[in-house]
Amino acid sequence: MIRLQEIYDDMDARRPVRIETGRQNIATIRQLVHWAKENNKTNMLNEELIRQALLTIPYLVKEFIKDTGCALRIDDIGIIKVRYREGRLSLLLRNDKALYEDLENVTCQIDKYYAAPDGTKVRFGGRMAKPKELMPMK
Repeated sequence: MIRLQEIYDDMDARRPVRIETGRQNIATIRQLVHWAKENNKTNMLNEELIRQALLTIPYLVKEFIKDTGCALRIDDIGIIKVRYREGRLSLLLRNDKALYEDLENVTCQIDKYYAAPDGTKVRFGGRMAKPKELMPMK
C-alpha cells in the first residue's frame, strides 16, 4: 500500500507544510514475480519467463535510448527520456495522464506527523484516503 505523510509545523496546525512519500521498501524481482503469481496477474506465463522479461526489457529500453537518442513512449505509463542535470545524464519518466488518474484513485495510508524543532518527526494520527482528497497545503 502506498503511504504518504502530511507534515505539520505543530500539532494544532490545520494545514500541512508539506506532503512526503512515506517509507517505501524496494522490492526485488523475485518478490515481484511471487506477487504476480500469487495474485493471478500473469496466468499464462511461468515464473522463469516473467523473470527473463523483467531482466531483458529494461536493458533493451536503455540500449535503444543510448543508440538512437530517442525518447520512448509506453502506453498508459508515459515517456522515458534522457535528462541532463548538474553535469549528469539520467533517465526521466514523464507520467502519462492515464497513469496520473490511476494513481489518484488508489487508496493510500495517510500518516500525520509533527515536525519537531530538533528535526525528528512525531506521528500523531492517520487515515485512509485517496491522494486527490489530501488536505491542501498552506
